[in-house]
Amino acid sequence: MFRREDHDVCEVGARFHLTSLGVGIEIDTGAVTKLFSRLRIVGRYAFGKDITGASLGIALSF
Repeated sequence: MFRREDHDVCEVGARFHLTSLGVGIEIDTGAVTKLFSRLRIVGRYAFGKDITGASLGIALSF
C-alpha cells in the first residue's frame, strides 16, 4: 500500500507510474553464527505523481 499526499490510501495494483530507488547490504555471518549464513538488509523508496512509499526488507539465508 502506498500513501498519497492527500492522505488517501490506494491499492498497489492501481495504475501509477512509479520510480523506485533502493540500496542494500549483504553480510556473510557464517563464521559468527551457525543459525544462518548470510544477512541481507534492503531499503527502497518509490515515488511518483502525488504518491510516495518506502520499505525496509531483511532476509536470512540458511
